[in-house]
Amino acid sequence: MPEQSESYDGDSRVEEVGLVITFAIIGSAVAVLIGFGSQMFGTTGSPPEERTKLSIMRATVALRNYQLDNAKFPTQEQGLRALIEKPTLEPVPDRWKQYIDPLPLDPFGQELKYVIPSQRSEAEFDVYSVGKDGADGTDDDIGNWNL
Repeated sequence: MPEQSESYDGDSRVEEVGLVITFAIIGSAVAVLIGFGSQMFGTTGSPPEERTKLSIMRATVALRNYQLDNAKFPTQEQGLRALIEKPTLEPVPDRWKQYIDPLPLDPFGQELKYVIPSQRSEAEFDVYSVGKDGADGTDDDIGNWNL
């Protein structure tokens, strides 16, 4: 009859191999997800237009969440900053929380623009980038109206 310590050593080796295989699989999955995530969220290798659209979508989702919690969107004066800092201008929301951090920028390093009520989109508001030329109202503007 084998001693208990010998049996335990054999079992522990099997467990160690199992753990190594498990960690290798998890590590590979994480590496794949990080690579996919960077492509999905436009952090590397995506054309500037696609990264801009993703930034606009992130801001739009944050605005919708703000509205769900506070029964209204931030005012024009409060702007997108109301998504990261509690507004001090009226109407000050009672149920405020941070909705996004940091504020998404376009690929050209510019803050997105926010207009309420909407002037270009069918949504209640416009969120947009003035594009590479930095000029508002030109053909390279990308907004929630052309996603």
